[in-house]
Amino acid sequence: MSQHEGAGAERGATPLSLLLAHAPYDAPDEMDRAWASYCEALQPILSLPEAMMVDAKLQECVSGSGRAYAEVSLGLVYGVLTSPPNAPAFLKHLVMLTRDG
Repeated sequence: MSQHEGAGAERGATPLSLLLAHAPYDAPDEMDRAWASYCEALQPILSLPEAMMVDAKLQECVSGSGRAYAEVSLGLVYGVLTSPPNAPAFLKHLVMLTRDG
């Protein structure tokens, strides 16, 4: 179970979000869930040992389609917004994709 699916994923419970502040009566936000899943999907790539490997793998991911480019970009934006200690790394990869993508 991911950090985004914890107790808030239970039916009727307040949804967990790193991006939005929810009241107990709020429904889950689909955009927030999508962005969180895009960011989570990037974790295996972002944890590669060398920066050049990360950049090459990200380029490979976004070269497939415009939708893949959007999902990777949104995942990186979500990381910038929700993980301040790692924001510089997320932003570096986002800039690389924007220049080369």
